[in-house]
Amino acid sequence: MSETVFFEGFKSFYDGAVTVNAEYANEKNSALLIVGKAGYDSIEHTIKRGHRAVFSFDYDFEVQLLKIGETQITVDVRRLEGIQSKYRDFIDNSLGSIPDSEEKFTKQEIDELKEKLTNLQKEFTEHQRISREEAAYAKASFELLIKKLDESSRTSWRQTAYSIATSIGLSITPEGIDRVIETSRNAIELIS
Repeated sequence: MSETVFFEGFKSFYDGAVTVNAEYANEKNSALLIVGKAGYDSIEHTIKRGHRAVFSFDYDFEVQLLKIGETQITVDVRRLEGIQSKYRDFIDNSLGSIPDSEEKFTKQEIDELKEKLTNLQKEFTEHQRISREEAAYAKASFELLIKKLDESSRTSWRQTAYSIATSIGLSITPEGIDRVIETSRNAIELIS
């Protein structure tokens, strides 16, 4: 969504979910963007015309600087489907919907969960913000969950999945700790 933002001013995007402030930058053909979201510290980044940057909150937002005028800039802001949102959606929509039961999963349920886990595993291993070691750990964890689908009761598998989800979250480096805390908090709320 492209919008004009005046220097020393701001514009809200996605129904006020994220704001972009524009400041003059010391570099030619650049602007200092201050992107904020309620409940998070604002993030500053100097961007050249035609370039973009990703600002990470509970969701990732890509901001591209399209034009620079004397008094305003034009930016394009897009919400990205990041790994954290997919991870959180999996916990919310898949794990949270599994009832307590000593029954095993049906073939259809196993196939659906395997597909979701395989997609999430692929997202983790391809995500550019986690290290090779973190990706390998996540891959092994997802493979274990897929294997356990055929063997475990619903309750047992769900508890294993929550434990692994927390373990994956804790394996992420400090640079991603805000995302881990938010994701873990959402998982714990579902368990309670």
